[in-house]
Amino acid sequence: MLLPDLPMTTAPRFAWFVFLLMFRSLPVHSQATDDPVGMVRKMHSIAGENVLDCGHVAPEADPKLSLKCARRAIEKNQTFVVRYDGNGIEGPLFTGFAGDGRGDVYWLHVDSYTCQDPGRYPDKCPYVVKCPTPVHLLYYLDVKGEPYGYDCVDRLKKKPD
Repeated sequence: MLLPDLPMTTAPRFAWFVFLLMFRSLPVHSQATDDPVGMVRKMHSIAGENVLDCGHVAPEADPKLSLKCARRAIEKNQTFVVRYDGNGIEGPLFTGFAGDGRGDVYWLHVDSYTCQDPGRYPDKCPYVVKCPTPVHLLYYLDVKGEPYGYDCVDRLKKKPD
């Protein structure tokens, strides 16, 4: 890769180098399907055909409508998928739910940092967990009141003493 033909001091050249390294370390997505590490394919393989798409929620967007759609699909035993994108510390995060229409709902998660090294984490991309029944779809808020995480297990619930 060629650097711009401009006179540079050491600091800008180093910054350019760091930018290139960061860009190179981003996870690869299929541009045709916007499918981070096969997560969308896995969601649709769980849900099957004629699936209700409850949306693709961008980081910091309001997830209430998509969660309402998914909860309604669960109540009606409909197949559904919904995806949430987020910003992690090391890079993008992708979370989703897929319902198979028979009462089983799955939580799927891709952490772009973890998925950079499939040798270390071969079974974590996407990470798939069957939600316990009855199914409760949850989201967490950060200190600014913005949604930052989605789950079907309340990991913040205090355990009984």
